[in-house]
Amino acid sequence: MMKGKEINNYAANARETRPRVFVVYENGDTLKGAVLKKHHNVLNGKDAWALDGKDIPLEHIRSYQDEHGYRLGSYSRLLKGKLSFYLYQVDNSRLVTHYRESSKTFVTETSGSTQTTFYMGFTEDIQLITYTSLTQMMKNCQPATKQIDTEFGGGVWKRNPSYGINDYRALIRIINVYNNRCN
Repeated sequence: MMKGKEINNYAANARETRPRVFVVYENGDTLKGAVLKKHHNVLNGKDAWALDGKDIPLEHIRSYQDEHGYRLGSYSRLLKGKLSFYLYQVDNSRLVTHYRESSKTFVTETSGSTQTTFYMGFTEDIQLITYTSLTQMMKNCQPATKQIDTEFGGGVWKRNPSYGINDYRALIRIINVYNNRCN
């Protein structure tokens, strides 16, 4: 599983170089600036964003980039290139409180985990990475096809080609081969 620091490093390296920060709305309008700040008001539960100190509307945002990386909806871009690589995480953890008879106290613990899936796409049309989608995407790139065989040639992926692939290190190697050695 990817650690937070590793995700942050990949995400920071997958940013657009110019402009530094931006927000793109579903209608195509784009706001550009130098600093994007996000705030959560704990009193009313509402989020607010400010671009260069000015509040901006949060409705209908398609994508944005801040100092941490580029996000397309709920997807964080980890590799930027002809073929980009995205991560999607769902935090399934929750706090569970129970009473400990031995200490006569209530104890709160975290239960659950984070679910991570990976996606790829040439533009903003991204798809889940499975063995089938990966081989289809790479079919015109012989070096990438060879890399797929090296990484996933046998085993579970060929028997279950529609399962999501979560070996992100292998996926990064394959996508880098594609981006660096094919059209």
